[in-house]
Amino acid sequence: MRIATIATLFASMLSAACLSQEVASSGGPDSHSETAVAPLEPSVVLAGDARIEGLIRAKSIEIPAGATVYVTSDCVLHATEMLSIYGKIVCMDVDDRARLSSGDAPSLQLISDRTLTMRGVVLGGAGRDLRLTDPTTCAGLKGGNGTSVTLMAPDLGFFGYVRAGNGGGGGPSGEGGDGGNLTMVGDAISLHETDPMYSDVPEFDYPHKMLVGGNAGAGGDGDWQFGDEYGAGGDGGRAGGVTQSAHPLSKKLMVLMESAR
Repeated sequence: MRIATIATLFASMLSAACLSQEVASSGGPDSHSETAVAPLEPSVVLAGDARIEGLIRAKSIEIPAGATVYVTSDCVLHATEMLSIYGKIVCMDVDDRARLSSGDAPSLQLISDRTLTMRGVVLGGAGRDLRLTDPTTCAGLKGGNGTSVTLMAPDLGFFGYVRAGNGGGGGPSGEGGDGGNLTMVGDAISLHETDPMYSDVPEFDYPHKMLVGGNAGAGGDGDWQFGDEYGAGGDGGRAGGVTQSAHPLSKKLMVLMESAR
């Protein structure tokens, strides 16, 4: 009976949280804001070689096994009920040598208000490497930052592999780009008792490295031809970190379980 009561209370907490988020997004019942909330799709399945960006929001979102989804710009996958990742997500590297776009690789947020199941692979993109561009156009400039990845859910089952993106190299005497950060918010259950699903991921140091921050970009070499201030080599960027914390609703559930004993 107590277990059933806890389950009912937790479901109510989740529903209330989702409702409060909807009200906040819409400005509340007394708001005069004209910002409209995007309609909520019941289900979204990203299959094949889909290319995604921006906000994708639905009750349930799934990337099935065998599918590879490419992130071309900053992206948020937000499921109000269930987010399931069985396939592969690849965030694109910045390969724009003409420097017509931002040098940072796209960020990725995987968020569920209830359940997130991660059984696939997420690979962050690398920031722009200025060592590959015309040095006369990028002396002293910092390389692009790598993809940062966030996973967030009260009920988070992690059985996959996630690697943030690497920073790009700096221009002559410029700093290297920062490696992407990997942030997990939720009391994750991680079971790696079988072979990895994707053996084609070369950096999959199974089973020891399942969450990997991005490598720092190298500093640019010094080059006196651009002036005395560019004679010394640049510093490398910062390596990306990996952090994990409990979801607020997960903490409330633990309190309920303790009080029910």
